[in-house]
Amino acid sequence: MVIIPLFANLETEKDPVIQDRSFNLLFDVAKAVSTADALAEELSESPDILTQVLGIVERVLNSNVQNMAKNKESSQRLTEVLAEYLSNREIIVCGINDVIDERWEAWPAKYVIMLIDMLANHLVLQYECGLCDSLGSDVRERIFTLLLCLTADPITGRLG
Repeated sequence: MVIIPLFANLETEKDPVIQDRSFNLLFDVAKAVSTADALAEELSESPDILTQVLGIVERVLNSNVQNMAKNKESSQRLTEVLAEYLSNREIIVCGINDVIDERWEAWPAKYVIMLIDMLANHLVLQYECGLCDSLGSDVRERIFTLLLCLTADPITGRLG
């Protein structure tokens, strides 16, 4: 897909409005791509569209967490940067939630596992970096809520 390479360095974008609109587009792609197309691309040598989208989202979700944690108490400006950063992360988590709501049952386990790993790894990274204060609490709450809503159907073996 032509549009995916445009977002390869989205984590370096400084304008939160551009990031927000980019995420909306990426999540629209994730919702629209058919599972058959994704599986057909899986047989090719290059990563499929969903893997590329989820990779970009994960890079942005986790970008700069460690640097911000190191400088956490250095200035008032950092508080503003953290608030902006976490606002974008909240948008990402909401977008992931929307994708899961719409595509969950149609996706193969590979993508479901990627999403769960992405969210769990972000939680671990926040805690490891000491970002446990109120600034990150909205993002953590949304991730925990999303993860706790997942249930396994013992009859079909599917998550829902």
